[in-house]
Amino acid sequence: MSRSISPTDATQLALSDSIFGIPPATEDPWFSVNDNGAALAASSSSVMSDPQAEDDRSGAKGGNEELRGLPTPPPSATDPEAPVMSMSTTFHRGMIHDGRPADLILVSFDAVYFHVHADVLHDASGNGFASLLEQLSSTRVSSEVSLINVPESAETLNVVLLTIYGKSSADYRPSFEVLVTAVNEFEKYAIDPRRYVKPSLPLFEIIRFHMPLHPLEVYSVAGHYDLHELAVAASSHLLGYKLNTISDETVSYMGPIYVRRLYALHMNRAEALKKVLVLPPEPHPSIPACSLMDQTKVARAWALSSAYLIWDARPDMSASFIENTLSQLKQSMTCNNCKKRIDERIKRCVIDWSSVKWTI
Repeated sequence: MSRSISPTDATQLALSDSIFGIPPATEDPWFSVNDNGAALAASSSSVMSDPQAEDDRSGAKGGNEELRGLPTPPPSATDPEAPVMSMSTTFHRGMIHDGRPADLILVSFDAVYFHVHADVLHDASGNGFASLLEQLSSTRVSSEVSLINVPESAETLNVVLLTIYGKSSADYRPSFEVLVTAVNEFEKYAIDPRRYVKPSLPLFEIIRFHMPLHPLEVYSVAGHYDLHELAVAASSHLLGYKLNTISDETVSYMGPIYVRRLYALHMNRAEALKKVLVLPPEPHPSIPACSLMDQTKVARAWALSSAYLIWDARPDMSASFIENTLSQLKQSMTCNNCKKRIDERIKRCVIDWSSVKWTI
């Protein structure tokens, strides 16, 4: 539903900037106000019994003497029995964008108020914000502020709006689940994820922060919405993942293109490891203490160690593990020339393996 409210009503819904001030964005994304606009606390919960809130109200009431010449709130503004509402600390009544005040209030299903700009939502959304903006009257005047209810939770809506406005949600520390839900909601509002989830933009960076703990989930979201840069970043965290444990549901959500790319990454690295290890160390010139026949033993020992590594080939096998395994060949050797050739070959293997592509 949508309705328009006058500037006077809008002031009663919001905190008066000139008298009480707007709380800065904190980990609490909304604060409570009563129906006359008096701030109660920087919290999303009711503070009717909070002693600190009582002090704040008393301070605001007693501080009017210092605010001569400024508008005085209605006498009931500090009434503790007035209904309490929650308002976004970022999208508050004093929200200014490109020099313009907000002309629209979105109310989440858990009753948190967000003051936004209709033209910003129109620019981001390809369907009028799921047709909700169609409820706005074409005859409304600029002094009217419309109010629309949306079906999202305040946490999800907060991330969506912050993303549209190019602001980071990091200060609010949204959970990974909330971030994924917000990205999934883009589809409903015809918001192109590729416009907002790319390197250097806030949403990309905060999702990447969660990547080490949720690599498959991040890669799945990236695959579903064709977010190539995000998928590339996530794929490096999936080198040790057992692909046969991925559920059918995840595969279906991820999509065949990115499933194939992930499998190709694993198989290509396994093949590359074989090529890196297949060649034995170069033989050194024959000497009385170590003939060419003696050096065939080095080649056989190298082949056995390489076979062990190839049999256990893992896309995430570390270069140090390869180095330590092959270095054990020198323990039973007495020829310093053979040891030197093994060291040279190991160094080459480590360099070649480190240069193998580790992302899709």
